[in-house]
Order: sequence, then C-alpha cells, then structure tokens
Amino acid sequence: MDTISSNWTPVFTLRAALISLQGLLASPEPKDPQDAEVASMMIRNPKEFEHVAREWAVKYAGAPITIDDEGSGGITQSEQQASAQASRDQEAEKRRM
Repeated sequence: MDTISSNWTPVFTLRAALISLQGLLASPEPKDPQDAEVASMMIRNPKEFEHVAREWAVKYAGAPITIDDEGSGGITQSEQQASAQASRDQEAEKRRM
C-alpha cells in the first residue's frame, strides 16, 4: 500500500501500481485497513471473514460459486443446502403473507 499512497512518484508505471494493488489484494494488511469493520472481522473471526468475502465476491464481482473444504473459507455442501432451503422457506413465507 505504501507504493500507492505515501511512496508514490510519477516514475512508477501503471504496471508497478497494478502489481502493488495485486499484492494488497492477495495479502491484505488488517493493521492498516481501508475498512476498520472488515479488518476487525479478519482479525477476530477469520473463518467468518473468508465466508463473507467469498459471498461478496460471488454477489458483487461475479466470482464462480464453488464448494470448497470448510477450512478454505468456502462452505460445505450441507451448509449450501441448508442455506438454499432457508431461502426457499423465506420466499414461501413471503408469498403466504
């Protein structure tokens, strides 16, 4: 992040900026956050952070929906099925009202 913020000079190329940005996205620094709430979650509950990050990537960035091992930040197949069932139940409840 230093390259993009405080150590920026006109000598840096777009390539250098993109490499710095790629490094920031690959390994975020929660002790110098852009969003304190997200950084707090990353430190306090990394599993939840991974789950929410994956969810947002799918929802807002069009990332592919995958089912990974629980330890990788993905969701298990049973969790995905339970979530899908809960969504169907909510929709059915709304229609009944």
